Amino acid sequence: AALRQRGLAAAAKLDLLDLRAESRIALGDVKRAAADAGEMLELARAARKPALLAQALNRRAFVEIRKGESRLAVVTAPDAIAAARKAGRADLEALGLYRLAEAQMRQRRNDAAATSAMQARRLYRKLGDTMGEGRAWWVLSATRSNQSRTAEADRAADTALALALRCGDRYGEGNAANLLTFNEADVVKRMGLLRQALSAFEAAGYVERQGVVTHNLALVYNDLGLARRARRLLLQAADIYRRTGAIGSLSVTLW
Repeated sequence: AALRQRGLAAAAKLDLLDLRAESRIALGDVKRAAADAGEMLELARAARKPALLAQALNRRAFVEIRKGESRLAVVTAPDAIAAARKAGRADLEALGLYRLAEAQMRQRRNDAAATSAMQARRLYRKLGDTMGEGRAWWVLSATRSNQSRTAEADRAADTALALALRCGDRYGEGNAANLLTFNEADVVKRMGLLRQALSAFEAAGYVERQGVVTHNLALVYNDLGLARRARRLLLQAADIYRRTGAIGSLSVTLW
């Protein structure tokens, strides 16, 4: 509704488009989120302001990650970082580093991802941004997990979870709790963490993330020999992935 108002300044319009794109990503409507990101980029280029360009490129990078196009996001995010530095916006620089770290992690470029995540973490801490710092710790944890450095991965995930709980970041809580199950041998603890993650993602409204946790819950039930319950949950996860366009995740769930 606000976007329909006439005479909106470019910065205000970008903020509104950014919020709407985030909401669409949460609901799994990545196609329309991509359209919002494209409109943001057009506005930013027309305004010729590096801060607006950094904001738009950060949004595009996240859309690319959610579309399963991390190979594109590792190109987009550095451009966002460069624009943020030109504008003197440390907050947008930190966000760009976080986006870059996640894209690199998903590309299994683990050494680069760890470096980017630690840079983001330090910058977020300097800014006093607890939510951003917690999310940077999560990317670092995922990277260490990729490297089979389980003790470091768990410590980083514990820190991410504590920071998310401190500032009420339910999305960050869900990601951290889910990641803590990767190296957890105790089935009861895994189940508890997954239920915590699912509850957090439901509260935050991130549908595609709910599919991830539902899939992981199915794996636990399968390990317990409860195949029919596991199958029901896998079908639920597959339905979520179809609705949100998460084709890569769908293929794994179907397998």
